[in-house]
Amino acid sequence: MKFYLTVKCAAIVVIALGLLIFLQMIEYKVNERNQYRLEAKTSIAQGWSGSQILVSPILRLTFTKDYDQEVFDKNLEKYIVKRKTKTWHELHVPDSLKLDGKVHIQERYKGIYRVPVYEAVMNIEGAFLKTPKVTERLLKAELISSLSDMRGISATPKLQWNNATITMQAPKDRYLLENYISADITDQFRNAAEKSANFSMQINVRGLDRISFVPAGKQVVATLASDWPHPYFEGRYLPESREISDAGFSAKWSMSEFATSIQQTLQQCEIDPNECIRGLSVNTFGVGLHNPIDVYQKTDRSMKYGFLFILLTFLVFCLFEVIKRTQIHPVQYALVGAALAIFYLLLISLSEHVSFAMSYLAATVACVSLIWFYLIYVFKNVANASTLAFGIGLLYAMLYVILKSEDFALLMGTGLTFLCLGALMIVTRKIDWYRLRVTKQED
Repeated sequence: MKFYLTVKCAAIVVIALGLLIFLQMIEYKVNERNQYRLEAKTSIAQGWSGSQILVSPILRLTFTKDYDQEVFDKNLEKYIVKRKTKTWHELHVPDSLKLDGKVHIQERYKGIYRVPVYEAVMNIEGAFLKTPKVTERLLKAELISSLSDMRGISATPKLQWNNATITMQAPKDRYLLENYISADITDQFRNAAEKSANFSMQINVRGLDRISFVPAGKQVVATLASDWPHPYFEGRYLPESREISDAGFSAKWSMSEFATSIQQTLQQCEIDPNECIRGLSVNTFGVGLHNPIDVYQKTDRSMKYGFLFILLTFLVFCLFEVIKRTQIHPVQYALVGAALAIFYLLLISLSEHVSFAMSYLAATVACVSLIWFYLIYVFKNVANASTLAFGIGLLYAMLYVILKSEDFALLMGTGLTFLCLGALMIVTRKIDWYRLRVTKQED
């Protein structure tokens, strides 16, 4: 009956490959749903605002100079002197800068998709120990701050410069991160030239995903607190201290001009605006609002083990046929494999409406119960069916632990694969594969 054994093995291989294609179709559906989620996030960002980069206040001085230049006049056919005007800017960062931010998280919905967004209140204080010298060439003095998405400013900021209160404006020209706000302090600056000056302001910023800051100061101290319990600190400068709990997080940064090289970055703003934007965008620190309950990412990660689960189940079926002398038809292989694969479709469907943990539990119970009920009739033995169903349920439980352990997922996944292989080798160590015979069941 070697021919029958060969045909059956070939049929099982074909079924396994077919289930692999089925898993890939489910994975495509998961990616498609994830794309819908990203489109929902984009739609919400268009009505709210996107990720934000805030450049802390910088003093911009505008100078002008009249000069004579000889030019050739074609009509007169001789050189004449023309009066011209040259205008340029100087940028000065505060000697000390303090940022204190409070970030509150909300949720916005687009269909069945929910996207966390934030409202941040940034209190900014700074000081110039000695303001630059004023000359007759000074045309304008202003304190400017830039934001990557100006739609995120929910209230008009006001600047407190020494004892004066000035409402900030949004000029039409482009500077720093293209969009910026400014406060005209020309009169106050002239009166306090070469003296110390203090300023403060509050900016209410809306956005999603992350909030970052450009440390425009010689000595910068920044604190940030939020009710979001899953921060991801990023940028060129990590916090020197941080506290994270279920109630939220708080973090503190401290840096000097030697670490930030902010003056060199700002020099590019007068030479190459594009290089200025690039330099400011990378010279940042901040926090990403990481969502650990990304059901699409977790489902995709769990599907990496899908074919392994099917393969292990098929190998156990083969062992039952050899050890228990039980005949299992290829169609029964296919049905059990399909039940294992449909688990992931159940998981992603449920997790879009309830928590991932509840979805995983419900999908596991549903699939394991279905397989257990079916195997009772396949094996005609409740004990054998219960043993195999328990083993499948244990695999799903171990997979859930792997999905929860983000930092050790690879190590634990490799360990699970090794244990399964070891158990299979131990169980089959005494089987004489050369003498193996599988006979066709009598009608």
